[in-house]
Parts: sequence; C-alpha cells; structure tokens
Amino acid sequence: MSSYHLPVMKDECLKFLDVKPDGVYLDCTAGGGGHSSAILEKLSQKGRLVAFDKDQDAITECERRFSGDCRVTLVKSDFKAAPEWLKENNLYGKLDGVIIDLGVSSKQLDDRSRGFSYLGGDDELDMRMDRAQTLTAKQIVNEYDKQEIFEIIKKYGEDKFAANIAKNIEEYRKTRPIETTGQLAEIVDKSIPFAFKKTGGHPAKRTFQALRIAVNGELDNLDTALTELVRSLKVGGNMVVLTFHSLEDRIAKQTFAYLETDCVCDKSVPVCTCGKVSEVKYLTKFEVASEKEKIDALRFADILSKCTIEAKRDLYFNWAQNIVTMLNIIYEHDELVEYYLGSVLTNVNNYFGLSQNNPDYINQDIIDCVKESIEKEDYRIPWEKDRYFINK
Repeated sequence: MSSYHLPVMKDECLKFLDVKPDGVYLDCTAGGGGHSSAILEKLSQKGRLVAFDKDQDAITECERRFSGDCRVTLVKSDFKAAPEWLKENNLYGKLDGVIIDLGVSSKQLDDRSRGFSYLGGDDELDMRMDRAQTLTAKQIVNEYDKQEIFEIIKKYGEDKFAANIAKNIEEYRKTRPIETTGQLAEIVDKSIPFAFKKTGGHPAKRTFQALRIAVNGELDNLDTALTELVRSLKVGGNMVVLTFHSLEDRIAKQTFAYLETDCVCDKSVPVCTCGKVSEVKYLTKFEVASEKEKIDALRFADILSKCTIEAKRDLYFNWAQNIVTMLNIIYEHDELVEYYLGSVLTNVNNYFGLSQNNPDYINQDIIDCVKESIEKEDYRIPWEKDRYFINK
C-alpha cells in the first residue's frame, strides 16, 4: 500500500483541467501519482501523460503505480526543466493541460530521515528533494557565513528574528557542528522571545521553511518556468497551480497577472507601443474551496458564534476540543497541526479582543491541550492551499 497521501483537491483540479480523452497532459509534481492517476482515469488509450518529479522516491512510486501503462512518461527532473524537455520532444505548445502542486510534499515531511521536519529530533539535517544534489541544509548552517544565513531566513522565512537566529547559529557551531534537525530546532527556539512563542505554531517552522527553499531552489526562476509552461499549452489548454506559502503564491499571482494583461505601456501614452497582448485568462477570479472546506467553514463559524468573552478556561478547552472534532480528516501532519492551531487561536483572540494580560487569553496552554486531544484521537489537519486555474 502506498504511503503517499491523497491528492489535494482532486475533484476541483479535474474540473478545471477539463481533461479531454485524447489529450496530452503534464503533471509537474508527480509525488505519489495521485493527480496523475486521476487524469489517467479520464484519458483514452490515445491520451498521454508526462509526469515530472525531482525526488527519486516519487519516481519509484509512480513506476510501481503506472507500470505497463504506455500512456505515461516519467521524468526525474525539476519541473522547471519541463519546457526544454517538451521542446526536445516536440510537445511544446501542444499540451491540453498542466498541473503544478508547489512546495514540499507531506510524504517528504512525514519521512523524518529526509531531514525536513523540525520535530525530527536526532534525524540528519538534510532537506534535499533530489538526493543526488550535493547541497544540504546541514551544509548551509555549518558553512555559510552569518550574513548569508540571515538573508536566507529573512527572505524565505520572513522571520522577524532572522538576525538573532543567524547569530545563535554562528555561536553554536563554534563549539560543535549542527548535524540534526533537533539541534537546529533548539537553537531557533532559544532565539525567539518567549512572548512570541505563545501562538503561531512551532518557532522553528519559518527557519526550516527558509532552509528548505534555499536548498532546493524552489523559487529560483519560478516566474520564468510558469510563463514557459503557460506557453507550452495549446490554445484552449488549461493550467492548475496549487500554492501553499505566501512567497510562491505571490510569484504565481504576479506572473499570471502579467500574462493576463493586454498592454504594459505607460498610461499617459495615447497609443500602445509595447505590442503585448493577453496570453491567458483566469477560469475563476476567486479562491476555490473544496466542498469539505466549505462545510468546515460553516461549522467553525457556528462554534465561534457560541463563544462569548465571558467564557472561562474550561469552556475554552471544550471549545478547542470541538474545533478539533469538527476538522476534516485529510492529512496527518504535525507541522500543520501547529501552524493551523496557532493561526486559529490567534484569530479567536483577535475576534474577542483578548490581550495577553486578559485572564481569558488563549495561549500556549490551550494549544498544548488541543495537541494532546489530537494525539489521543489521531485527528488530521487539512492542508490549506491557494489555487490558480488558468486558460490559454
């Protein structure tokens, strides 16, 4: 049985891809083959699917899953190389659809030996999606100078304590090398003031995200790749892009906004001289939520409406348990548990106008209680993503 999770928003992705039975499709981030499998179910024997992934584990899983299916071509490579591959194989400009699920996969995070998780303890600090490459997170934290580390954490983690984290990393490695995820998580934890650790999830999450992005070059030339992939579509072809964090989300938004624009001349110029024309249109102008997410939103609103500022801590605890009980069971993912609960509880404090000196303030104690409830009941937290559906 596959250890990969179910694909994110499969039904919604298929709806906007509008798979044609004899079409040619590109899955840029194959993972365990979830989206690819869903596309193949709608393809005839004349259809074709090309699936890219830079992680050999993902390619191996897809080889097992799609063994003997002559419609499938697997390519072990970063999807940013896909446009050139398509040109070499006479498929550029001939695709009916492209799907991209950006960021790290839950399978990579769950496998603690890969060194992506700040909950890994004694696991080696690695973070390579492609284990054939040489650069690792361990190399960055031990060999890069303080300024370079600061810039990585600040740029890719958007952490306000990046300078303090970089300084403490430099100090720590003077006595011994930083080799495990647990060591790094401990350094980051000690670099952040206690008051800022009460809500918002694990203090190391931003640093780990930043290092992962740097190690794998996740944002390098992403705008160029998205542009080239749009141009690899035939007229009428569709593209679906799933983003998770704000950095990749911003790049996707800006890229598609530019491609959708007809003219980029100065508004004071009476006649267009740039010659730019719109290349795409959005299939939807609003974020698309799955049916399960819509149900969760209604349940969450109902719980909030029943809470009052007069509530005491025991009621808050019951409220927190109810939140967990009503969450959809989608992903088993410790980091997302931390992230989701921190965000929710921060929003509730703001909703009720609770300051930190208020006795009813929801703090880390409540988060710990909810986490304990999750561990007992084995609940899973949904992975929230932004979605872009593009038509050429």
